Amino acid sequence: MAYAYKAVSKFNFIDSVHRLLNALKKRHMNVVDHINVRDRLMHDHCGDIGHYTIIGACNPHVAKEAIRREPGIGVLMPCNFSIYEVGGKTLVSCVLTTKAVKLTKNKPLMLFAVLMERNMKNAVDEAAGKANRLIANQKNNRTF
Repeated sequence: MAYAYKAVSKFNFIDSVHRLLNALKKRHMNVVDHINVRDRLMHDHCGDIGHYTIIGACNPHVAKEAIRREPGIGVLMPCNFSIYEVGGKTLVSCVLTTKAVKLTKNKPLMLFAVLMERNMKNAVDEAAGKANRLIANQKNNRTF
């Protein structure tokens, strides 16, 4: 089962991270975690895995509504993105929120998951330098 959307970036690792942060900001997603996994593992004497960053982001309006509809949803939050290098290429990826929300069996919550997933895929594509899909409700740039 696919659990992530991935794109090979046209940019180097550092530029891809900066581009993703900017893309998230445009989509009203606040960064709540920014983990430099490489540095963390090196600090803990676990060895070098190369460039690897995890970014957790959250649209506060969607998060509030999701928690209201499914109080236990917090274990699936925030929306996670990763940027890493494999074989000389930089990859940008995000969790597929529809797959995560499907675990709750809460069908009304799926609408929010679909909208967030679309925006997250757009952010990944923008960070990687790919052509963007339509942003959900582009008229007012909100995700619901």
